[in-house]
Amino acid sequence: MPFAKYCAAGLFLLIAIGCAPRQAPRLFERTAVSSDLSQFRKYVNPPVQPREVTFQTLYMSDPNSRTPGPAAWHLIAVLHYDSEQLVSIIGSAKRLGDQLQLGPHEIAPWFPSEINDLLLKTKSGYTVNAPAYDALNFRKAPLNGGEFVLIANDLFLRLDCCLPAEQ
Repeated sequence: MPFAKYCAAGLFLLIAIGCAPRQAPRLFERTAVSSDLSQFRKYVNPPVQPREVTFQTLYMSDPNSRTPGPAAWHLIAVLHYDSEQLVSIIGSAKRLGDQLQLGPHEIAPWFPSEINDLLLKTKSGYTVNAPAYDALNFRKAPLNGGEFVLIANDLFLRLDCCLPAEQ
């Protein structure tokens, strides 16, 4: 049966192509650090225009994985604001508590010293001892969760992708 022989060869070829290795981000892989405000606005909708921004994305899983479900990733950023702008931002934000919990993978070498000075090492990562606020006003799909803390005139922001949207 030549037809069956060709079908089997075609099936093998299809499987081999489908299993080709990919150049996918690995667990906890970081993108390059950026200060491009227009690029930042593709991910985030800041309620007030910052003077400066530094940000990075962190892949929490392989977005090219064949495992069902979305790939999770974070955006971490430091935004520089004037004092008056920060008052406006806090006035419309819900306070979540007195600390922000961060995983060890969410700490970056480019953080300003003011942030590094407030990091306390814990068993599961780090704690930032500063009031934490809901980042609802910064969210832009698919980043539908997150928090921020204020440190001097800087706002440290963490947004999460693929978490259940809060009401």
